[in-house]
Amino acid sequence: MKMFSMIIKSVFVAGLLTASSVSFAVPISAINGMFGMSGTFNPVNSSGTIVPLNVATGIDFAPNMFRVSSGATDDFAGLTGMMGTIKDIQFDPFLGPVVEFWKVGGFSFELSTLDEVTPLGFESTFLNLSGTGIVRGAGFLDTLGSWTFTGLAGGIQFNWLGNSDAGGISVPEPMVLALIGIGLIGFGGLRGFYRGQRVPGKS
Repeated sequence: MKMFSMIIKSVFVAGLLTASSVSFAVPISAINGMFGMSGTFNPVNSSGTIVPLNVATGIDFAPNMFRVSSGATDDFAGLTGMMGTIKDIQFDPFLGPVVEFWKVGGFSFELSTLDEVTPLGFESTFLNLSGTGIVRGAGFLDTLGSWTFTGLAGGIQFNWLGNSDAGGISVPEPMVLALIGIGLIGFGGLRGFYRGQRVPGKS
């Protein structure tokens, strides 16, 4: 009986310890850094027709590509000079979220909010947009970030900024869940075993 009890305890303890060690070994961190993008665009209306900048309600990135131009830092440091893809958007009204709004070098950005912040009186000169969302990358936590756009007719310049203090919640990997399950099964077996034992003096 004592041997069976020791086996159950060992399975339970080993399961929990292994699960803990595996979960801590998973390389998880928020994404940090910033970079500049450049490319071309057309101001369009809701039908996709090119219109003057001051009456535009959307952006047609033509083509749907951009280049990481400068200032790539931290986790984005290796992106300078790379080409990425970007999706056309309507900002008035904004119909989001836009999954994989942009993608480059293994990173992608889901655009969740978007507002026009062009100062009054400058609508015919340039267009300013500001948005927030989630940047994703393999081996990183989903991280909250912001995206800003400043454009003149015939050209664009915009930046993405990451915030490493706004990380997300990691999802346990299947192996971790399986190991925790083994520990819980062992714990359940141990309780069942002791319940089946008769206590001296009791029927």
